[in-house]
Amino acid sequence: GTLYGKGVYLAECSSKADEYAEENSSGVCSMLLCRAALGRVLLNSDAKPASDMAISCQTGGCDSVCGDRWTAVGTYREFVVYQSSQVYPAYIIKYRRVAEAGLCMSVRQAADSDFAVARHLVPYVARLACEHPDQEVGYRLFLLIASQHTCVPALAHALTDPRSGMRRVAALTLARLAAES
Repeated sequence: GTLYGKGVYLAECSSKADEYAEENSSGVCSMLLCRAALGRVLLNSDAKPASDMAISCQTGGCDSVCGDRWTAVGTYREFVVYQSSQVYPAYIIKYRRVAEAGLCMSVRQAADSDFAVARHLVPYVARLACEHPDQEVGYRLFLLIASQHTCVPALAHALTDPRSGMRRVAALTLARLAAES
């Protein structure tokens, strides 16, 4: 894209990057997971940004632009750097697209099949439900894990996770389950 001028466009959400990915003959898509040195960031939340954003960035003493499309129009935030040396491609991620119904079925089957699987899977789905930018999708994910008989034990186990973010999500999800039951 060139909404913010010619540069390297990055996204914090993989589904934004997926919009630009093309499937190969085997149905596999690829995307890069990059490390970026954003430096001083110029924040722009205009629905229609000025066409000279790259110049505004550089003359304003900034190194990159954060196009806050979430605030502007309800989509994803984009980051743009104007020097390729600011980006390091760290990983190539290869994946197949799965429809939401297929994902839900896979999660449900995996969580029901084995508590060891559910113990790892449910907290990640709970985290996605809490943090997804689309509240409707987040709510559907919450309903999905709430319907699993392994949900409460898996989230209770996540309260002992060494990562504070996972403990926080587990506590929030358990509180939400209690409030809605």
